Amino acid sequence: FAACALILAAAARVILPPLAAGVPFNTSLHALEGGDAARGLRDARQAYALAPLNEELAAHLGYAHFKNRDFEQAVHFYNRALELQPQYTPAMQYLGNAYLAMGDCGAAILAYRTLREFVPNSVPAMEREAWCLMRSNQCEHAMSLYGRLMRLEPDTARHPFYAGVCALRQGDDIRHALGLLHAARRLDPDDPAILYNLGNATLKFGRPGEASRWLRQALEQDPGFYQAHATLAHIANALGDQPGAKQHLLDFLSKKGAPAAVQTLQSLEVTPDNFQEIYEWAMSQ
Repeated sequence: FAACALILAAAARVILPPLAAGVPFNTSLHALEGGDAARGLRDARQAYALAPLNEELAAHLGYAHFKNRDFEQAVHFYNRALELQPQYTPAMQYLGNAYLAMGDCGAAILAYRTLREFVPNSVPAMEREAWCLMRSNQCEHAMSLYGRLMRLEPDTARHPFYAGVCALRQGDDIRHALGLLHAARRLDPDDPAILYNLGNATLKFGRPGEASRWLRQALEQDPGFYQAHATLAHIANALGDQPGAKQHLLDFLSKKGAPAAVQTLQSLEVTPDNFQEIYEWAMSQ
């Protein structure tokens, strides 16, 4: 999944600016949509200066700052929009997105929850709040939201996928995690992230052979999915295939883009006694 695109994407916006600010607003919007973030910000400032008490223009200026990756100023103007109109729900979502881009999951969660007070079934708010909860190791709360999302959008693979990842992180019901991940695979059978996590869950369930098949399918779909090689190295070592384990670690490092580490590993002998130490070193590269 393109997790970052999911998190940072702005929702569709319909803004009707005051007549005086219409021209700079329209040129700003056109520039931002065309990829000229600097001009978009300049014209957004001009539009806001002409109507500083308009919440839509305050939010648009926040969006222009967001597109310029000035997330602190984006937060400032989204909050300004909410000062002007406390029930302006688009600014609540944009505010959550800006906090999320800053890495402040706690503040993002609060923004999305505020939005859901006004729009209880907002799928973007629920998705992003659940993702923040998962990142904050609050998987039990995230699972509740993913359950709602699966009921609202039963044909969307990412909902059971992330629910399965949450269940896998909790670790107390691997069978439940497997069920969710299989449900995601039925909806999107070729997604390498789903196949990779199916491999990890199946391995935790004590089925290394089946786990290897899922992991190799992930690599068939995306040969650059280097994380699969790390789990395959573990499986190979557990089965007594240290040369195979070493090769998977080499593939992991090579695909991750660590050529110096590849050279170092090539000179080492991998044994059952030193595998874990070498594995942890490889993961740190």
